[in-house]
Amino acid sequence: MKNLEKKKKIVQDISDQMGNSTVVFNYSQITANDMNSLRAKLYQEGAKLRIAKNTLISRVFEKIGAKLDSKLDGQNALLVISGEDI
Repeated sequence: MKNLEKKKKIVQDISDQMGNSTVVFNYSQITANDMNSLRAKLYQEGAKLRIAKNTLISRVFEKIGAKLDSKLDGQNALLVISGEDI
C-alpha cells in the first residue's frame, strides 16, 4: 500500500470511529507510561485514544464537516468518546 493510500485509510478509520464527543489535546507533557495507563482506562470506559499527525487530524475534521478552533501544533491526540456518558 502506498503512503498516500495509508494516510487516506487512517483518515477514514478515524472518521468512522468519531463518536458523540471528540477532544483534541496536546500530549507532549505526558510520559509514555502515563499514556499507556490512560489508554487502558479509557478503553475500559468505551473511549479510544488515537494519535495521528496534525495534518491527518485536520483532514479528519474536514471530512466530518467540523472546524478546528485553531491550527494544530505540537503532539496532539484524539480522544473519541462513543458512549452516552461523557
